[in-house]
Amino acid sequence: MVLARGFLPPLAEGFRQFLRGEGVAPAISAAETAARSEERGGRYDTHPPLGERLHALERMPDVVADDGGPALSLLDDLPRHERHLMRAMLGPKHAKGLTPMAWEEAPTRVYAPWYAELSEEYRPFFGGMELADLPARARGLAITLGDRIDKQSGLATPEGYRLTRGGWAVSAVVSAALARAGWTIVTAPGDPVRLVRAGVSVEPFTVVAGAMQGRLDAEQWSRWCEAHGIADLPVESGARWSRKTTATRTVQSTDGLPSPPSVTLPPAPSEPVVRCWSCKAPVPTKRHTRGAKIACPQCGTKQRLPS
Repeated sequence: MVLARGFLPPLAEGFRQFLRGEGVAPAISAAETAARSEERGGRYDTHPPLGERLHALERMPDVVADDGGPALSLLDDLPRHERHLMRAMLGPKHAKGLTPMAWEEAPTRVYAPWYAELSEEYRPFFGGMELADLPARARGLAITLGDRIDKQSGLATPEGYRLTRGGWAVSAVVSAALARAGWTIVTAPGDPVRLVRAGVSVEPFTVVAGAMQGRLDAEQWSRWCEAHGIADLPVESGARWSRKTTATRTVQSTDGLPSPPSVTLPPAPSEPVVRCWSCKAPVPTKRHTRGAKIACPQCGTKQRLPS
């Protein structure tokens, strides 16, 4: 969407931030652990599984090499290469019109105006809705907006996909409402979108997803909104609203206020068991051995544990 809005941030730096994002880094680590523990491949596989390839590398002698830094350091004038990439992907005309932008500017130059536009587009669907009403109305609105998006795009997507897109639209409209009330959009590649004010933050996309699935405590949400003076904040774009004195007090201090609303998530999957490349026996892992090279207690094969 950043490119679609006409901006070109540093792509390599964005990817680096994405890999370190709150929800991305743990998922990559879990996927790496699972791939390392993959059983032996079949005779018709085009490539050996990752575990077998790493096992073959572990048998090679250790080579001490100077740390030359990241591979990107081999490229001179990285921004120029990124512009060339955009010309190849988007075409010279479109790429030429992209405005350079730092990732830190994306919340104000991309997301805030984008959410405001969506809020105005979907304004008729949010008439009379206040922020405290979110748990009761989120799913119905997501269904309605998901169907509308399908009709606008001329597609007939599966129900689950429509619901997801509709929920995203509801989240964007809620974010726009909070932004109108003085909350600031904060995000980075790989991180969730947060709305922040006076040291307090909330994740509208997480909250809406929880409300759609019945996992958001409606009473807790109502108390939190009331404590910050936004329980009666109109979600509808353009609706008149006067900030209550409660909101002014929260700017001075957040002591004694309810915690931000939480969403009860399903239990996190347990970390995959690391197995030896050779004998497939479980290899015990501890915090201090993550990323270290150890010997399998069963067969003695040396291998490096995932970090």
